[in-house]
Amino acid sequence: KILAGLRDCYELGGNQQAFEILKKVGLWVYNRLSRLPRQQRDKMWAMYIAGEFGGINETMADLYMLTKDERYLEASRYFDNDKLYLPMKMGIDALGNLHANQHIPQIIGVMRQFDATKEKERYDIANNFWNFVTSEHIYSIGGVGETEMFKPAKEIAKFISDKTAESCATYNMLKLTGQLYQYTPCAKYMH
Repeated sequence: KILAGLRDCYELGGNQQAFEILKKVGLWVYNRLSRLPRQQRDKMWAMYIAGEFGGINETMADLYMLTKDERYLEASRYFDNDKLYLPMKMGIDALGNLHANQHIPQIIGVMRQFDATKEKERYDIANNFWNFVTSEHIYSIGGVGETEMFKPAKEIAKFISDKTAESCATYNMLKLTGQLYQYTPCAKYMH
């Protein structure tokens, strides 16, 4: 959120100092994570809540688009979560019992990576995720999850409580919808 705030200060307010700080922090992220083996990153991102890295993959992709410095795109991809991405690539709904607001921002970041690269695989991951959530894991009011957790597909009605449809997850699904559907039909944008 801090990095996104710095990005917004630069993009919306023209604050050059915020941009310089953002670039330095982005390089710190790249330098720190590039030292870790993929297995260590995968282990970190698979941990409950510890994997709630928010939209940092989104912000790193944005930073790449602003600078064209490949290190930022690579840093964005250091946050790839194969536990989530592989089933989405394969068209398998593996969302049951995952932390909703831990994973929705990861998919928003995948869409920003698509914006940066036009790699069809990135779009497919996000599109499959969105389709699974909106067809199998959503309440009629647009909220997802109960106690911030996705429930098994087509069983969400069994889990209505006072902790249903947490607002952060709803906001992030709306954000993903606006990003995803700017490319409908998306085929002309992909290579």
